[in-house]
Amino acid sequence: MIGLRTAAALAAATLALGAGLALAQEAPPAKLLLTDRTHGRELYETRCASCHDAGGDRTPRKDSLVAMGPDTIVNALSRGVMRANAAGMSDDDIEAVAIYLTGKAPLPKVAEGPEPNLCAHADPIKLGPGGWNGWSPDSANTRFQAQPLLRAADVPRLKVKWTFAYVGSKNTQVTAVGDRLFLGSNAGQVYSLNARTGCAYWRYDAKGGVRTAPVVAKLAASPSGYAVFLGDDRATEVALDAMTGKLLWSTKLENHSRSMLTGASTFHDGVVYVPVSSSEEIATNEADYVCCSFRGSVVALKADTGKVVWKTYSVADPPKPYRVSQGKQLTGPAGRPDRSARR
Repeated sequence: MIGLRTAAALAAATLALGAGLALAQEAPPAKLLLTDRTHGRELYETRCASCHDAGGDRTPRKDSLVAMGPDTIVNALSRGVMRANAAGMSDDDIEAVAIYLTGKAPLPKVAEGPEPNLCAHADPIKLGPGGWNGWSPDSANTRFQAQPLLRAADVPRLKVKWTFAYVGSKNTQVTAVGDRLFLGSNAGQVYSLNARTGCAYWRYDAKGGVRTAPVVAKLAASPSGYAVFLGDDRATEVALDAMTGKLLWSTKLENHSRSMLTGASTFHDGVVYVPVSSSEEIATNEADYVCCSFRGSVVALKADTGKVVWKTYSVADPPKPYRVSQGKQLTGPAGRPDRSARR
């Protein structure tokens, strides 16, 4: 059986719907789409079939899309890795494609406001031993916990204490700090949960899907004295007050249409270091895509304001047109997306 993180990664990181022209007609009401899936089929055949009928590297076949569920498809097209391919599609169009593929309607959008399982009380945040902050608990990125609170002998006695449901899928790593858990989802919801009960302290709605592991750090500029740093699929880094989830700042790091943030940030001495990645390699499957123009980078931001201190590209020279292949203009040098700000 596929593990939760593996299934989520297949659902969000590899969903690659081919580009094409949007169909002009309006999508039928959602209730009709379940019985008459013509509109969704036409959209799929126009935009998606050229890549997904055959499948390929990081491009799942159509039968794999069917198994992903409607919410995963909607999230990938509306705010995730495939949003550039869905340019020009309305919300109803996106829903039509999801219903055509899965035969199921996506869940209603998550309403703004407090969670139904809101925690009644919030203790102060405490950074201490035994946690897992970001992608690795140490700056060397060893992914090793020197002071574990869970040992091998404890594993046979583990039982499910609580469960927590979220819309769509997720492939973020959970951050554990004190009695709090911080996690994001491909639908863009970021949560702070009580590790003992599963109740929610707060929810923040990002503009794009969130894959990065949240990073918690002391920050005097935050009302609580602590901040959470994370990025989304629209290449935007945000800082939130760790106690309340309120936005402290938001900084767009890259304007390339295929750019995204997938690696966890690194906090050190008042500076946040953020790796910038992309999904441009998927776009090379599209017949009309001009490849390639994205350059990976690491961006340093002031932790208190989000102001850019510096930005270093992994490919030093900007891309330029260099030759024509099969009638398509190619550009370069490009590539080397960064998925980690630690070395």
